[in-house]
Parts: sequence; structure tokens; C-alpha cells
Amino acid sequence: MPQEYIDILGGLDSTHFANFRNLMRQGFRDVRKHAERIIMIVELMQKDSKLPCFTLGDLTSANLRDRFQLALSQSQCDEFVDKLILNSAGSAFTRLYDTFQYYSQGVL
Repeated sequence: MPQEYIDILGGLDSTHFANFRNLMRQGFRDVRKHAERIIMIVELMQKDSKLPCFTLGDLTSANLRDRFQLALSQSQCDEFVDKLILNSAGSAFTRLYDTFQYYSQGVL
């Protein structure tokens, strides 16, 4: 999450950032409700696929299942999403990617 997004929301302690966090939590909880359907679609798509996103074979859907964190309770899920948000806030990887885009595409 680029620092610019955080700034637009008014900083980490702002009402808008708190609203963003709540929406992210709710969105993650909602998508988890459909996790098995999503995983099943991926399993169907990965069978005999030559697409690079499926090169791990059966591990593709297993890794996807892990990302849904299905074993977590709702409060643990909310904590997980909060960690994701805070770890991504001002991430060095985001800055590196922005720098790459600037030098390769002239986009910042």
C-alpha cells in the first residue's frame, strides 16, 4: 500500500483509514464465505493448463486455500487482515515496484 494512499486517507490514525480497514475486513470475511467455490473453479482451470499461473499444479489450489485462512475465527481473521494492511503500509516492495515502473515505463 503506497504511502500516497495512506496520505489520501488522512494517515494511519484517521477515520477514513479506519473505515478502509473495516471495509477490508468485511470484504475478506465475505470472500471467505465463497472460498470453496473459488478454489473449485481454480482446480478446474488448472487441470492440464499450460498457463504460467498454474505451473505449481495441485499446489496452486492448496496455496490459494491457505490464503483464505479458513481455520481462523472471525476475530482472528480480522487480526490477520489488520496485519496484512499494516505490513503493506509503506512497504519497501511497493517503493521498489514504483521505481521499476518509473524507469521502465516512465510511470510513477
